[in-house]
Amino acid sequence: MDPSTIDGNQDLQAQQTTLNFTENTASVKTVSYERAPGQGHFNLATFEDVPQTVVLPPLLLVEAPGGQPSVPSGKQLLWVSDIWVSGVIKKVAGIR
Repeated sequence: MDPSTIDGNQDLQAQQTTLNFTENTASVKTVSYERAPGQGHFNLATFEDVPQTVVLPPLLLVEAPGGQPSVPSGKQLLWVSDIWVSGVIKKVAGIR
């Protein structure tokens, strides 16, 4: 699946919901999420195909102002990147 742009003017919960919806309906998993190059408040999600029979745990997006998020037990840190959130650049972690 080609990368998708996500509106960086949305709050973090709305962006998380969009990514999880895409994963659940397109049989993909999010492998990176970062600010899109160029002008505008857009983020770029990159996906990897997964078999339709795979049920992924929900993706969590959490703010990581110090760059080191608290990862709950049993969860895995996928990435930390600067993205647009509500029109402001914030450091955010992807956790699954």
